[in-house]
Amino acid sequence: GVAPALVGYGVSLLLLFLGLSQGGGGGAVLPSEFLRGSALGGGIVDLVSPGSAAGPQGAVVSLSPMAVSGFVGVLVTSLNCLPIGNTDGGRVATALFGRQAGSVLTAFTLLCMFLLGLLGNDVALYYAAVAAVTQRDQEVPMMEEVEGVDDARALLSIIGEDASPRR
Repeated sequence: GVAPALVGYGVSLLLLFLGLSQGGGGGAVLPSEFLRGSALGGGIVDLVSPGSAAGPQGAVVSLSPMAVSGFVGVLVTSLNCLPIGNTDGGRVATALFGRQAGSVLTAFTLLCMFLLGLLGNDVALYYAAVAAVTQRDQEVPMMEEVEGVDDARALLSIIGEDASPRR
């Protein structure tokens, strides 16, 4: 379901905001290109520290360890929400659209991720390569695959997909 992703986002965003409020001294140094790999995480970093994630090519940003943990949590949770294979997003897509449409959506998502990777988003390229190898198997069939998903849950799944990484 969607509950693990919502909890993951909540904890990660809390860590990110707390870490950014501590300042960047004594933490990890990350390239600004890496921060731009996640629209949500990089946007929050840029909101709290204006200009840091939008720095020029080769610029680096110093973040506290808590902020790095929060950023990585947001990024990993966003990747987990993509409709690929057995990830949370893949399970939601299968529940919403059925097994065959879920497989087509997985292939389309992987193709888009590879294209994003070729355009310069390293996170998308690496994740697509790993997911293409590890997420090939179908999900175990559910006992009840005939009944549809109600509108509120469908809307919640679409909102969760909007937070996924972009370039």
